[in-house]
Amino acid sequence: MAILLEQCKISPPSNMTGECSLPIVFFDMFWYNLVASQSVLFFKFPCSKSHFLEVIVPDLKKSLSSTLGQFLPLAGNIIHPLPLNPENKPILSYLPGDSVCLTVSESESDFNHLTGNHPRVSDDFYDFAPNLPPATHSDNSTTCPVLALQVTLFPGQGICIGFVTHHVVADASTVLSFMKAWALINSQLDSTEITRLMEANCCLPFYDRKTVVGINGLDSLYWDLIVKLSCPIEPPRMKFPIGKVRSTFVLKKDEIQKLKKFVSAKRPQILHGAQNWVEEEGKLVGKRRFRVAGSPMFDFYGTDFGWGRPNKVEALFVHGDGSMFLCNSGQFEGGLEIGLSKPKAEMQTFTEVFNMVLTDLLL
Repeated sequence: MAILLEQCKISPPSNMTGECSLPIVFFDMFWYNLVASQSVLFFKFPCSKSHFLEVIVPDLKKSLSSTLGQFLPLAGNIIHPLPLNPENKPILSYLPGDSVCLTVSESESDFNHLTGNHPRVSDDFYDFAPNLPPATHSDNSTTCPVLALQVTLFPGQGICIGFVTHHVVADASTVLSFMKAWALINSQLDSTEITRLMEANCCLPFYDRKTVVGINGLDSLYWDLIVKLSCPIEPPRMKFPIGKVRSTFVLKKDEIQKLKKFVSAKRPQILHGAQNWVEEEGKLVGKRRFRVAGSPMFDFYGTDFGWGRPNKVEALFVHGDGSMFLCNSGQFEGGLEIGLSKPKAEMQTFTEVFNMVLTDLLL
């Protein structure tokens, strides 16, 4: 359980006076109707509460403000003009004065238990990730925040950085870029070195959407469908208790190489036919299917705020029976982590089958 210590709002630097507005395109619209993406990064960094409050938290606030200056849209909101109809498409907008909610908390939970790979109660992790602030409503629009953050101290054990994003404006790649940029700025390197490292790690955002607006009419096609199906524009809230456990399965580099020979498709065969994606997915309702979030290319374990690499990364939004999260391994170079959340009995069965099948395939 986490105890609230402080809640504040962090804005980009005051010299960031300009507005920023981006269209919501079909790549974004595809993620309406999904829960907000909550994740947590655990860092083993024993420190006292006084050091946490007097040094670490002020540094995080300062570096977060600077980072938001590079990622202005994440400090803004999705604006949905009213009434919701095919003509009124949403935009992602930052206006001077917009801010991001930062929660500071403390927990006496067992840090080592939470950061293991073994089954752990899924509900326990949601104390360390914030919720998005509720949408605000006016006669002309509905405004949805897109980012919130939380930092939690485990006294004498470590620190957890939790975050939640509106999936429509931030996929895992965007989130990773933001977190790495924040970590680099917080590490207090000189500005030239920070810029060099941000460029080297592809942390700098690119907001020119001219090349993806209105491709083959897909923006209108997807927005028309969202309006027709009355998809919620505010991400639905999690319902507790979840009643599941979380486990992490690790594949080493040599195991991955052996498994590659069993692949049913190449990447170019998968990324086509966007105009039919919704229809094709509808055909899978009621059938066995699995959603894959993240990627083995996502190096969340390379996020260093100056306290060392994370001990554990957990994607909390992977809570469905047909979902899993992939990222690089924090233990093995070139390895892969697979994160799952399932009812306890199902997780036990899955673990047994996973280990048995993996052993057979690697013989």
